[in-house]
Amino acid sequence: MAMIASSPRPAEHHLYIMAKPPEEVIQQIAALPRMSPNRASNLLHMTVQPVLVLEWMPADRADEIRRTILELCATIDAPSGEVVMNRIVESAHAVTLRGTMHGAGEFHAAIRAGLGRKGLPLLDYSFAPHVTLSYRPDGCGHEFIEPIRWIVDEFLLVESVVGETRHIELGRWQLRSRQGELFV
Repeated sequence: MAMIASSPRPAEHHLYIMAKPPEEVIQQIAALPRMSPNRASNLLHMTVQPVLVLEWMPADRADEIRRTILELCATIDAPSGEVVMNRIVESAHAVTLRGTMHGAGEFHAAIRAGLGRKGLPLLDYSFAPHVTLSYRPDGCGHEFIEPIRWIVDEFLLVESVVGETRHIELGRWQLRSRQGELFV
């Protein structure tokens, strides 16, 4: 019996709002023993809000949709905040670095409100600050670690090319400084 070779799945283009740690923090995260050796450190990020999958939209409108989302992102007024990642959590599908973000609710609500201004239908997403270390469980369970901190002072619109393990940065915007607030 002849075997039929399956063709690889075509890449999907997902748009996300992300926050990326600064380079020195990326190096700290990449040095964690549970970081997958197959995960490129330049892909480390914190997903703030999935926006849409371009393949779900009419193909002839993809560029227009990207432009509209870029315009919306440029008008977002969201506050900065400190992220403190202090534990590694293993699930059935991944190993993630988890923690908290000062003002996370206000930050996420401002991003969603800004994107929704022109009636853009947003995917349901419950923002929980995390960075994926591996897309496979490693059998080591949960553990607390020495906290890794950074100030999220900008957000990015990224086109994630799923199937090619690639991020295309479409835009980057500064967040509003929290004047007079101390992050401790």
